[in-house]
Amino acid sequence: MPLQVDKGDYNFRIDAGQHGSLPIKVTVSEQGTYRSELTSDQPNLQGHADSDFTYSLKLNNRTAEKQTYALSADVPQGWDARFQSGGNNITSIEVEPNATQTITLRVSPAEKAAADTYQIPVRASNNTTSAELTLEAVITGTYDIQLTTPDERLSTSITAGGTRSLELLVKNNGSVDLTDINLTSTAPANWEVTFEPKTINVIKPGQSVPVTATIKSAKEALAGDYVLAMTASASEKSTDAVFRVTVKTSVLWGWVGVLIVLAVLAGMYWVIRKYGRR
Repeated sequence: MPLQVDKGDYNFRIDAGQHGSLPIKVTVSEQGTYRSELTSDQPNLQGHADSDFTYSLKLNNRTAEKQTYALSADVPQGWDARFQSGGNNITSIEVEPNATQTITLRVSPAEKAAADTYQIPVRASNNTTSAELTLEAVITGTYDIQLTTPDERLSTSITAGGTRSLELLVKNNGSVDLTDINLTSTAPANWEVTFEPKTINVIKPGQSVPVTATIKSAKEALAGDYVLAMTASASEKSTDAVFRVTVKTSVLWGWVGVLIVLAVLAGMYWVIRKYGRR
């Protein structure tokens, strides 16, 4: 029976020659076909620009032959699309006659993709048959957080054992709210860093919140440059800022040095005065 056949009743007669003939009626209850089908139980997904959209596709080979299909997805510029089967990335797939293969399509939007609904045409094809499906990716916004200073300088100075207050800004450069922002630091040994405030409930898009970081260096810190990292972590995204902190010699120790020099000079003067005339 051909694959492409209409539903209905079909009458046949089997001729047995001198033994007579036998009439047969065949009822086709389902429309016949010679095609391929590409479907998805959930063709519409929603998320943020830094999310991956994962679609589960079913490719049905409704032909009488094994087919090898080339796979393609037409995504916007800057986006990435990858087909996977069995955990491996693929560009084509074989499907046995009247069989179905499950394919995973992972779509990664561009980093700054605007909030919108994007159409993603998907195609499985070869020289004899093809199937198409249009998926949708709904971008609801972008997350972007920045930790900096009002003048964007990421350096400061401090004396050994001293304290320095540093004004910071936590900025929301994205298009949706940032929530539950927590500030932490990674400092040299025996240093202390505190934040006021340490946590921020929410920052609206385009807004910034000032934070004061109080840095206390170790008493035994030697003069030189040190690296101090600060992190602003929201529920949705995080960012780091690396500061160069220059430790300078304490003014007290400078005066102590001056006094020592003066004492040495006074001692030399006294020795000269006392023994120089002999």
